[in-house]
Amino acid sequence: MMMKQLIQKAKIKFFEPDEVSGPMVRRIASPFEGGMLNRPSADQQRIQHLENQIQQLRADVARWENSSLRFAHEVRDLLTD
Repeated sequence: MMMKQLIQKAKIKFFEPDEVSGPMVRRIASPFEGGMLNRPSADQQRIQHLENQIQQLRADVARWENSSLRFAHEVRDLLTD
């Protein structure tokens, strides 16, 4: 019976709407700001890494396409002269 009473008191203390005010919520939440809650998960970090790689590969492909087009134009100009 003692455990039930302790649980009931804990519920009232921590979950009662009248007990939680704006400043209390901010005071409770402030240690979490910039902490684990805002840190990206391993999956999110992996996704970001892969997205960065995709962006780099697309830029590389664009450079290769431009280079090959310039080379083709130079070869064409040499052959037509």
